[in-house]
This record gives sequence, structure tokens and C-alpha cells, in this order.
Amino acid sequence: MELTTTIIGSIAGIITAIISASAYLRGKREEEKAKAKAKMDEIRKKLALQIIGYFYEEEAMAQELSTFTGEPVKTIKERMRKSAESNPDNKEAVYPKMTASQARDYIVN
Repeated sequence: MELTTTIIGSIAGIITAIISASAYLRGKREEEKAKAKAKMDEIRKKLALQIIGYFYEEEAMAQELSTFTGEPVKTIKERMRKSAESNPDNKEAVYPKMTASQARDYIVN
């Protein structure tokens, strides 16, 4: 009878250790996910802020060019964006069209 009690006690201890280890590992995994998400949010914010800056840079340049050429700002922007799309260094052939307002939607506060 004593042997049975000892065996049951040992099994209960092992089960408790397994449950504790499982809870610890689950907690660590959740912590790592939270850290990765925070890092991605920071990267997303940084990229969105860059897009906002480039959007207003484009706006300023297009307005300045418009004063010299007499072309409408919208026409200048379209021409420059098509030029950017076909630039050999733009291997993905991305047509830049995101606005500052759209970029702000990607900023997680």
C-alpha cells in the first residue's frame, strides 16, 4: 500500500511539473510574440512616417516645378510617378500612389 501511495505521489509530482513547465513555455512564447509585434509596429510606424515625408516632398517639388513649367501639379505628379515606376532601379515596378493620409492609417499608437 505504501508503494502505491509513493508511486501515486511521484506521478502527481511529475504531472505538476509538466503542467508548470507547459505554462512557463506558453508564457514565454506569448512574451516573444508580444515583443515581435511591438518591433513590427515600430518598423511599420517608421516606414509610414517616411512615406508621409516623401509624399509632402513630392508635393513641394511638383508645386515648384509647376511654377516654372506652367503644368498642373497633378500632371507633374503623374508623370514623375510613371517615371519612378519604370526606373530600372525600381525592380518591383511599384507605382507610388499612397497618400500621407493612407500612410497614417499604418501608424499604431
